[in-house]
Amino acid sequence: MGGAKKMDPNKLTLKAQEALQEAKSIAEKKASPANRGGAPFVCLLAQKDGVVIPILQKLGANPDLIHSQLENELNRIPQVTGRGAGQVYLSSRANEILNMAWKEAEALTDEYLSTEHLLIAIADEKQGGSYQILQRSGVTKDAIFRVLQEIRGSQRVTDQNPEDKYQALKTLQPGPYGRGEKGKARPGDRER
Repeated sequence: MGGAKKMDPNKLTLKAQEALQEAKSIAEKKASPANRGGAPFVCLLAQKDGVVIPILQKLGANPDLIHSQLENELNRIPQVTGRGAGQVYLSSRANEILNMAWKEAEALTDEYLSTEHLLIAIADEKQGGSYQILQRSGVTKDAIFRVLQEIRGSQRVTDQNPEDKYQALKTLQPGPYGRGEKGKARPGDRER
C-alpha cells in the first residue's frame, strides 16, 4: 500500500471496491469520461450497510440531503458524445482523493483502503463540490476521526470486510440486528 505505489485493487475493502465500480457505472451512464470525486461519494452514500452513513448521522448531518446535493452536482458535469464517449477514466481529482485515502489508511496502520478512508480524503480535499457539501453539513476531517474512534475503537482494517467487526455500527443502524436512532432500542427489539 502507499501513495507512491501503484494501487492494488486487492487492497481495497469490498465496500470500497463496490463504490468505485458503481462510480464507474455512473460515469458511463452519464456519458462523462472522467470518474470524478463526487461519483464515488454518491456511491458511498448508497451503501446502507456501510460505515459512511452512520458516521454522517453521528455528526448530525443528513445523508439524504448530502446525497441529493451530490446528485445535483453530478448532473452539472458536461456529457461527452461522439469519439471518446464511453471511455471512462479517473479524473486527476478522483485519483488525488484515492491517493489521499491510501495515505489515511497508512496513517491509521490499516492494511486495506476502506470507505472511511475515502470519506476522510473527500472531507480533506479542500476543492470541488463534495468537499463544499460536507463543509456546509458540518462534516470535517477531524470530526470524522472523532466518530470513527467511537465506531472502530482500536480496531484496524485488516481484511476486505471490516464493517462486520464494527460493533458500534450495529447500535446505529436500523434493522433486525441494529437499533433505532441514537442507539435506542425500538419496540420489538430483543437484546442480542
